[in-house]
Amino acid sequence: NPVIGTNIAYTLHYYANSHKASLRQKCTNALNKGVAIFATEYGTCDADGNGQVNAAESQTWWDYLETNKISSCNWAIANKNETSSAITGGSNNLASLTTSGTLVKNYIKGKCGLTSVTGSVTLTVAGNKLQFNAGESIAITSATTVANGTISKVVFYDGTTELTSVTASPYTLTTSTLTSGGHNITAKSFTGTTLIAVSPVVSISVVGTSNVSTTGITDQFETVDQFSELTGGVIGVSGNSCAGVATTAIASAAGVYWFEDTNPATAFKSKATRLGNGKLQYVVSQAAGEYNVLGFNFGVYCQAGVLKKYTLDLTNNAVMKLTINAPLTNTTTLDVKFQLKDADGTVIAINKKVIRTDGTIDLTDKSLWYQYEIGLSKNHLDALIDFPALAPNKTTVFEFDFKNALSVKNPNSPDFPSAINLNNTDFDFSKVAEVIIIPLNVLDNNGALDSNGKPSYAPKAFNEQTIIFSGLSLGNAAAGVDFCITPPAPKTTTVAVPYCQNAADAKELTATGVDGLDLKWYTTATDGVGSTVAPIPATAVAGTLKYYASQVVPNAVPACEGPRSEQDVTITEAPTANAGTEQTSANGPTISLTGTGSAIGTWAVVTKPTTATVTFTPTTGASVTANGLSVLGDYVFSYSVAGTSPCKARTSNVNVKVTTVTSITDEFLKSNIDMYPNPVSDLLYINLSKVDGNKSLKLVDMFGKVLFESSNSENVTIPVNNLSTGMYIVQVQTASGMLSKTIMKK
Repeated sequence: NPVIGTNIAYTLHYYANSHKASLRQKCTNALNKGVAIFATEYGTCDADGNGQVNAAESQTWWDYLETNKISSCNWAIANKNETSSAITGGSNNLASLTTSGTLVKNYIKGKCGLTSVTGSVTLTVAGNKLQFNAGESIAITSATTVANGTISKVVFYDGTTELTSVTASPYTLTTSTLTSGGHNITAKSFTGTTLIAVSPVVSISVVGTSNVSTTGITDQFETVDQFSELTGGVIGVSGNSCAGVATTAIASAAGVYWFEDTNPATAFKSKATRLGNGKLQYVVSQAAGEYNVLGFNFGVYCQAGVLKKYTLDLTNNAVMKLTINAPLTNTTTLDVKFQLKDADGTVIAINKKVIRTDGTIDLTDKSLWYQYEIGLSKNHLDALIDFPALAPNKTTVFEFDFKNALSVKNPNSPDFPSAINLNNTDFDFSKVAEVIIIPLNVLDNNGALDSNGKPSYAPKAFNEQTIIFSGLSLGNAAAGVDFCITPPAPKTTTVAVPYCQNAADAKELTATGVDGLDLKWYTTATDGVGSTVAPIPATAVAGTLKYYASQVVPNAVPACEGPRSEQDVTITEAPTANAGTEQTSANGPTISLTGTGSAIGTWAVVTKPTTATVTFTPTTGASVTANGLSVLGDYVFSYSVAGTSPCKARTSNVNVKVTTVTSITDEFLKSNIDMYPNPVSDLLYINLSKVDGNKSLKLVDMFGKVLFESSNSENVTIPVNNLSTGMYIVQVQTASGMLSKTIMKK
């Protein structure tokens, strides 16, 4: 209950041996509401100024004051003969201190020479949003400053409840678990346990999800669309008619359907707009003397050609809660009255308190009954019903249990007060079909009384007045089950979605369903745990993946879910290619290239010296000899292995640097490299001792497959007894060039 005004501070009085944690909590609650506090009086003893000095509790209080930066004054510099006095009783010597005086003096002297750590905290909400849907991620970051110290942590609070403590910058609160409703978020920065600064309050709201079940509804107005629970059938209702609707058709939607009247031929206008921010806004105009209605029902449907209504069972809970607001721009104060109607048309509209102590209603004085109408009214007696009329810039939280209401005879044309029943036994709370809301000008037409001196019940007209509703609940939706008509399976593609292995462009899977229903995805045809987040296929492993999608009614309890449709995804194995490692040729003009990969690829020249002409022997295959490296410089060769759709070819490059070009003759090779026997049946001997420098040797088959390798060996023995009969190639790479020699395996 804060004082309204400016430049206002609150005082705090405490005595350490009497006032302890509970008073500190009250102080904390006030601080969290942003007020300024000054401890204008405190003592170290009992509240009456005597008793014992409590040094430990005094220190606890001082620590609390320091932490929260609250200034203080001690009671008292006096020589009165009591515990709270700082000077010994009867003494005029200011140095003659009592136990309390000594304790307080030491505390004050202990503060001398201390450097105060100061700073600030401000909060920023990601996206500058102040309203969120339930379950939505909320990120709030604190911008902090500090002088004469360091920040050890920033603690976030929701009111007085600690949410989280963050020890490293950026100091950010991230949460998706705040409950529906308003939240006042603050942050405090600390150095150790000492408070540095408190942020201004940031107020956000979390809009819960709407729901309609057999025992109640909630409408949080969290979307711009009319709230409904689609269940996949067919309404087929045109106006209030089921004409042309198949007799087998059944309802498709239960929900909260608000009434509108935008017919230009009538004086009454009611235009409803869901703002998508937790509010429903009505703009209403009404002629003098009229009683038109707003309100809502829970959906209608055709079954066997008959129009039926969805109804709620409010037998165990008929409480309605609704926040009602009139903006400052309104020019008329409004009465807003509420009624319930059951499936048979019976209406309850009057508070039971209209019944006198003798069990009757005064039928002679017609000036009293309307003081008991349910809703917001200027005529209400505060002692009976505390819902005054809706003035401009007024917000009222309306809450009423309709079990405490009386039914009305002939509701379409009642004669009050004789139309009021003494009970509500004719009203079927198990089949509530509508909520009726009647807006009226509080002023009566032609004065407040009729010709007989009684209220005229002829309200004046009003034009373009706004009524804003939020936070509606009726009954207890959680106590029942949601209406459910099994949704159909969504449509998926009959052709598998193709991806290449390790594809980086995989996207969320899609399926086509009914508007208003949620898709739920599974990895199994039955059972399993589904997710409303569409999966992105994992492409790391080649093969076929199977996903399944169903349609569900949002927030239905128990779940209202249809059958699953299959969606296949094929992951094609990606090709691999490796052109080998970089080579340097001291003597050209040829070099041996061998590529590896998932299949036999092809070689190509990527770059070369301009005047060089390069060819390959053989022209295809994994292992080739590049000819024509007769010009000094860098040569880049590519080895490409084709892929299977949708995979593209994979290419690997290798660089060859030619530093010296030497023409190699057969005579040079024969005189320096010995290779025997040829043909060979068992062991092939190769002598490289006459070749200086680095040298390497490979034995490859005619397809380029490497069968044997050796590096920098003087004498090489190759066993060939396990090779098939045929032709093979020995490739010797030396600093002087390369020799390719064909051998015959017998």
